[in-house]
Amino acid sequence: MIMKSRRLIAVPVAIAAVLTVAVGVAAAGIVSGFAPGNSTNGASTVMAGFIDDQGDTISIQAVSGVMSFRPRGGGPAVVENTTTIFIDVVTPTGLFGSACWTAPTQPFTIRANDNSATMTFDSSASGVGPCPGQLVSAGLPTQSSLNPLSIDQGVNSPVIFSVQWTPSGVATTAHFNSTVTCLSWLGIFKSNQIWQDSNATAQIASFTVDGVDQTGAEVQQSFAGTFTTGFGVVTSFGSSQVVQGPSSGSCGPFGS
Repeated sequence: MIMKSRRLIAVPVAIAAVLTVAVGVAAAGIVSGFAPGNSTNGASTVMAGFIDDQGDTISIQAVSGVMSFRPRGGGPAVVENTTTIFIDVVTPTGLFGSACWTAPTQPFTIRANDNSATMTFDSSASGVGPCPGQLVSAGLPTQSSLNPLSIDQGVNSPVIFSVQWTPSGVATTAHFNSTVTCLSWLGIFKSNQIWQDSNATAQIASFTVDGVDQTGAEVQQSFAGTFTTGFGVVTSFGSSQVVQGPSSGSCGPFGS
């Protein structure tokens, strides 16, 4: 199956959601209460969306940083500094497949000089395992409004693929600086973000989905092949915060 290079409309919503949460990292101290000291945080994301002549759409995304998951069986959030890998497919016949994993080492590399990126992933590799729950946030464990991106369904075999992102256009950069006071505490927040639009090419060696189409028939479909798209994104985000003030006590949201 060979994919045409076409843009997807729905894919940017997921990326924007992750980046919105990432920007919120700088304000984490306000939400959870100030604590004196210095801290840094960061996140990197690669994503690409594809569509073929039959209208099948595939999305591949990987996010590296502090993740917060809502356990499927309930209980407190699971917070990990890890890389989370997503893949999903939707077909015009109603077949849907989606899977989410965490990996002990980052499976993608971003080149700082031009924001190009490469990724190689095998869901059966040592150390790779299913996500411990639905993703609640990337970078800010207290955030709860982000719709979960990880919905496991229908993927019945190892998923193996590689992706290359080639920059298209000039990167967008943003810098955020803020100073916040809360009773006797002073918080100084700084963050930097880079967004690089890219062309992407994926080589999918294994990706098979079991499911039910719109007629109610059980189907199994392989999505192995070469995929190209003009819609790919590579991002990186970093933040730091310095909090000065009393060594005990707390200051909650909005100075309360």
